[in-house]
Amino acid sequence: LQGRGRMASAALAALFFVQPALALHGAARPAVRARAATQILSHADAPSLFPPADVRRSLDRELGAIALPSLAALSCENLLSLVDTLYIGRLGAVQMGAAGVGIAATYSFAKLFGDPLTKTSTSLVAGKEGDDLLSSVLAALALALFLGLVQTTAFTLFAPRIVSGFGAAATSPLAAPAASYLRLRSLGAPAVTLLLVMQGIYRGLGDTLTPLLCTLSGAAVNAVLDPILIFRFGLGCSGAAAATAVANYVSAVPLLVLLIRRLSTTNAASSRGRLRLPPARSLRSAARGYVSAGATIYVRTVGKLWGYSYAARAATSLGPVPAAAYALTFQLGVATTQLCEAVSLAMQALLSRELNRYSALVASLAGRESTSSSPTGSKSFEPKSTVATTAEAASCQANARHVLRRGLLLGGSFASALSLITWACRRAAVGALTSNLEVREAAVAVMPLVLVTQVLKGLAYPSNAVLMGGSDWLASTIAMWASSAVLVCLLTSGVLGVGLAPVWAALAACFAMQVCTAMGRVISKTGPWRVLRRS
Repeated sequence: LQGRGRMASAALAALFFVQPALALHGAARPAVRARAATQILSHADAPSLFPPADVRRSLDRELGAIALPSLAALSCENLLSLVDTLYIGRLGAVQMGAAGVGIAATYSFAKLFGDPLTKTSTSLVAGKEGDDLLSSVLAALALALFLGLVQTTAFTLFAPRIVSGFGAAATSPLAAPAASYLRLRSLGAPAVTLLLVMQGIYRGLGDTLTPLLCTLSGAAVNAVLDPILIFRFGLGCSGAAAATAVANYVSAVPLLVLLIRRLSTTNAASSRGRLRLPPARSLRSAARGYVSAGATIYVRTVGKLWGYSYAARAATSLGPVPAAAYALTFQLGVATTQLCEAVSLAMQALLSRELNRYSALVASLAGRESTSSSPTGSKSFEPKSTVATTAEAASCQANARHVLRRGLLLGGSFASALSLITWACRRAAVGALTSNLEVREAAVAVMPLVLVTQVLKGLAYPSNAVLMGGSDWLASTIAMWASSAVLVCLLTSGVLGVGLAPVWAALAACFAMQVCTAMGRVISKTGPWRVLRRS
């Protein structure tokens, strides 16, 4: 990319790698801030590329303290879905199919409208204090509540049209129970969006245990209400929807109360123990940050759903047996990488914290340089505080490098271990999920490609978390759309052949593209990743 004679490569580099570092350094006074960032190296005595051993151990402990509760929360959500499926499965094909339509609709809308805030809240909260922290939290909660109410209104008014769009036409026996399921489930949409955003906020604050406990309480309530509403009150699949809605509020309300109480106990965000609103200007700035980042992540989510849905349609078009084998292997190969997702969530939180601290320190140095270089400023000597600030900023750089390296190493290691375990138990795992011999053979036949995809997906989680942690929203969106485009092009062109194996080969290429584009962006050390430069 640094060659002067290759104009096409330079154009691609300009398109993807060269972005303004607005999220890290801000748009104001770029020359002053660039000089301030340079001071970090000139004032520190040859800072180490990575932090000392005791700091590395502390960061590793923090990584585990965030990742383990996150893994438990993710497992709890899957267990909750399994409990619902076990109860609804006793009601017959119509009720089960109607619930499937309703779940697909709520999941799709939750991804489209919940992901942007969930993905951005961790990065925009981590490392902040005082009014900046309070403004970010309040802006995220207000937007989450608004989006949740929009979903409730839309599902309530347009439930028949929505379920029709997901395959349950008005003449279908699935239409009426699916619409009823959707309306009742949508009553919990405000709680769901608030809960997702608060989980991101707590991760940014370095606390994933509190959200886990609240999630467990909701799961317990759901497990108790399911049989009562489904069977005793005869509500069918609508009873499961109502139980889930109630459980969402049981999880969200206590978590919200605890969050407000936590903010009220901080000196900078409270007045005599009561939460006070930050300045309106700070709130508007935080809201603009969420809207800007959320809009970009919304586009990213659309690209992600495009690629996944195209692969699913390609498998479905092959017939019922390949479609069933694809659904089964997808659960084994992709959905089982939650351990890697938990690591990526912790990685994003810590990386965001270090980069946000670095950004604040650079801004502080820029202000001091601007003052000292003014006609009335003092140039006789450099205050000791400036030396301390540059040393602290260099420490943030080293910490960020360690978190990045450790997260990628753990993600790849866990994904490889999961693949080896899955391969060793492949026939037993497939046999436990289906009794159909044809589906079993089709699933086992593509298992090598499934496991390759599993490793790449495990690496894609931390790779995407790197871009999220650096608030590199545009690069993350470009990477996602590029990977989905690779998948769609491979399946559309037919260069891989026909069958289930080409579908999994295309998925493997998709995840490989995510890893390569994310790592290429970081290695370029441009935009937010200037922080990784040593000189």
